[in-house]
Amino acid sequence: NYGIDFQGGRTYVIRFDQPVNTAEVRASLGQQFPDAPEVKTFGPSNQIKVTTKYKIKEDNDEIKNEIIGKLFDGTKQYFKEDISIKEFQSTETNPLGVISSEIVGPTMAKDIQRDAVIALLVGLLVIFIYIGLRFKKWQFGLGGVAALAHDALIAIGAFALFHNILPFNMEVDQSFIAAILTVIGYSINATVVIYDRVREYRKLYPKRTLQEQINGAINSTLSRTVNSSGTTLVVLLMMFIFGGEVIRGFIFALLVGVAAGTFSSVCISGTLLYDLMKRKEQKELAKK
Repeated sequence: NYGIDFQGGRTYVIRFDQPVNTAEVRASLGQQFPDAPEVKTFGPSNQIKVTTKYKIKEDNDEIKNEIIGKLFDGTKQYFKEDISIKEFQSTETNPLGVISSEIVGPTMAKDIQRDAVIALLVGLLVIFIYIGLRFKKWQFGLGGVAALAHDALIAIGAFALFHNILPFNMEVDQSFIAAILTVIGYSINATVVIYDRVREYRKLYPKRTLQEQINGAINSTLSRTVNSSGTTLVVLLMMFIFGGEVIRGFIFALLVGVAAGTFSSVCISGTLLYDLMKRKEQKELAKK
């Protein structure tokens, strides 16, 4: 469910003086616009967010006034007290009506979408290079980046599955990309701790098998990983429950991402490292 950042359009946050039903408001606005706008509760039950692509390629005062007029005609019956169109489009004299608006053109939306993909790919590439140089083996870099890709896909999948089920905003927008990048940074930190211990064990216990070295490294850092992730998840959960509606989707992405990152750091990154290094050892033995 792309947000306005990625698909373009106009959004308006409208505040009423009583709770409203979004399905009824959407049906009413569908009579004003050729295509019914998207209507969602935004914060309290008396506040909605309306998104429309109506005449998005045109941007002038005449079009803006036309859209405000259509919004007013489609929502005025849901105000308990009568409100004028002047009061509706400005909060200077009345706290009701349109309290915020935003417009993103289709060209800008494509640019933002492209930049978001580039940001994710460049982030993963730089981390791969950094991990490979730090541990002087490309297998460490590939194992770490594969685990990070897993975390990003889990978070994206959660948004795709639950965006029409959970009762809060779950749009894929710039805030979501920020959450994914945050999860990537958090997850690689836990993975690096495990990889550091693997490198240490390979020097301390050279006679042990690779499986024993990696397994010992994961076990010795397990309590640290679980404690760090657990305290982070508790804080995020409190923010999710008691925070505002605006950040709830962002916090949900972080919750899913941190949980997935903990799993991938313990169960995926070490396993992939073992497979990659074992394959290299087998090739070296075959050559001999």
